Amino acid sequence: MMCMRGRKCRRRFAGLMLCLALLLSLSAHAELPVTWTEGEEWFPDKQAWTYHYQYRYPALTGEDTVSEAINHYFDLARNEMANLVLPMYAADPIMAGQGGNKVSEQWTVTCNSDELFSALLHRTQTVEGGELHTISSVVFATSGEYAGDTLTLRGVVRVGDSSQQLAELVLNDIWRQIEPQMRQPDSLWLTELSRDSLAEGFFPEEHFYANQHGDAVFYLQPGVFRRDQEIVEYVYTPQQLERLLTQ
Repeated sequence: MMCMRGRKCRRRFAGLMLCLALLLSLSAHAELPVTWTEGEEWFPDKQAWTYHYQYRYPALTGEDTVSEAINHYFDLARNEMANLVLPMYAADPIMAGQGGNKVSEQWTVTCNSDELFSALLHRTQTVEGGELHTISSVVFATSGEYAGDTLTLRGVVRVGDSSQQLAELVLNDIWRQIEPQMRQPDSLWLTELSRDSLAEGFFPEEHFYANQHGDAVFYLQPGVFRRDQEIVEYVYTPQQLERLLTQ
C-alpha cells in the first residue's frame, strides 16, 4: 500500500516539475503582445495634397509600464511626422515643389524577448523625382533596471567599456571585410570607398538593431556605399565582440 502510494506521489511530483519547467520555459521566452497602427494621411488635405504619408507602427497592447513606455516612444515619433514635419514640408513652396511627394514609414519588430524589444524602420520618400530609402532602429530593455528605456550598443551586448569603443572596433572589422570585396571584378562597392568615407556615413553606435537572439546587427544605409540599393548587414554576437576587444 505504501509502495503504491509512493509511486503515485512520485508521478505527481514528476508531473508538477514538468509543468514548472514548461512555465519557466515560456517565461524565459515571454514576448510583449504587439499589434500595428496603420494608416495614411494627406497634407495639407486629401483634395489638394502635396505630401502623402503612409505608416505602420508597432503598438503594444499590454498595460504594464514597459509597454506604455515603448508605445510613448512610437506615438511621439509618429505624431512628430504627422503633426510637425510633414505639415511644415507641405507649407513650404520649396519642399512641396510640384506636389506628388510620398513618404512611407514601415516598422518591423526584430526582437521581442524577456530582455529586449527591437524594431527597424524602413523609410521611403520621393526626392527630386527619385526615391530615397533610409533605415533606422531602436532597442528597448524589457526587464531589469532600465526596463522601458532605449539602450545603447553596450547596453544591448553588455561587453566592453563603452559604445564608442565597440563602434570603433566594429567599424574597423567591417572595413576589413569590405576591402577585399572591392577588388573583385564584379564588385558593387563604390571604387572611391575608403575606411574614412565609410566612417562618414556608417555610425555603429546608431546603425544597429537586436535580432531575436540578442545579437547586434549592424547595417549600411542603402545606396550610400554601393552602386545598388542593397541593405548590407553584419551580425555580431556578444562573444564575437568580446573577441574583437581582446585582439
